[in-house]
Amino acid sequence: MLRLLRMIGLGLLLAGAVIWLITGTDAAWWTLPLGLTLAIFTSVLLGVSRTTSRLASVPPQLVQEALSAGRTGAARIDGLRRTGTMINDQPVCDLELTVQPRLGPAYRTRRRDIIPLTEIPQVQPGLVRPVVIPAEGEPDVQFVDGQVPIDSLPVVPAASSALPLRVPAPGPLRVDGTRQRPIVSIDPRTRPLRVLVFTLVMLLTAGLALLPYRESVEQTLAVLPEGTVRMDARSPEGISRGLAQIQREVGHEGLLEVTVSPDFLSADVPVRAGELATDAWTSRHGILESEGPATVQPDSPGEQFSASEIAWEALWPAAEQAAAEQGLEGPGDTIFTIRRATGHDMDSEDFGLPVGPVEIIFSVGDEYTSTTYTMRGDGSGLSAI
Repeated sequence: MLRLLRMIGLGLLLAGAVIWLITGTDAAWWTLPLGLTLAIFTSVLLGVSRTTSRLASVPPQLVQEALSAGRTGAARIDGLRRTGTMINDQPVCDLELTVQPRLGPAYRTRRRDIIPLTEIPQVQPGLVRPVVIPAEGEPDVQFVDGQVPIDSLPVVPAASSALPLRVPAPGPLRVDGTRQRPIVSIDPRTRPLRVLVFTLVMLLTAGLALLPYRESVEQTLAVLPEGTVRMDARSPEGISRGLAQIQREVGHEGLLEVTVSPDFLSADVPVRAGELATDAWTSRHGILESEGPATVQPDSPGEQFSASEIAWEALWPAAEQAAAEQGLEGPGDTIFTIRRATGHDMDSEDFGLPVGPVEIIFSVGDEYTSTTYTMRGDGSGLSAI
């Protein structure tokens, strides 16, 4: 279970990293602290578990039953090794034992236990101690000093690799003598299957975390063949996707002003079609954000225009043409602004109001010069101003 939780944490971290990479934003910020907490917490617990899972743990009832049934024997300590782990300031040690049951053949086994510092002299190699075999057919042993007469102990044969090595399976013994198995098998033979399952869990978690950001993922998949992970918001597809996101949210095509940069498309949009109340929206690499009421609110519905009135596909070619006229290699970081022109007829009631034809404004230049261009909303009439 801990391993599954760790893979879930890693999946969340993977999702957060992907969103940051493809959007440059912290839109999925929640995945990072949650994933990191899960990954670190479970890794620590797994580290503790690796040490403690093989600690000898025998219920007292089993010891008494083994004594009553005569499942006793003698165990010689052939080796003592500290694992380097301390629990409550006491060392965890691995003991190498040769066991001779009162009934049955001798065998070698290992026992991991917490050995109080005051008891270290009792586990020195060469010492023979009385033991019980708590569960029939299992190699586990439990020291029972003082509960079995010394003179009744069988003779332990000399240590030999010819004796079978029987290592207790993972998991403590239950009161009924059966062994508590881990939820997920740790058999080496099933390791490839476990790796596959854990990997699928991680990828499934990442996929579920990325689901709210599928527009960002789709944009990245569309431009990956071009060797990049972020779609230029000024490209025809970038503009189309950005506007579609906003229109799905507000339910109409009305616009007041649009700004298109390499990284985002922002728009002042009527709350409802034809209304003066206007909100500001930004689509940044597939992440749509509402910025609340627009800074400048319109004075009349005539300031609005429809997205279908604009030749969006003409923006980038116009910028390339303007850059070529100025002797530049390309448009660079050109930003487009689309809005209605301001009325210039002093005798008109619309004087000074942005109710004229829709115009597209942008600038091209380098570190030393900049030239502003304008053209009509249908993409015609490109000229420098």
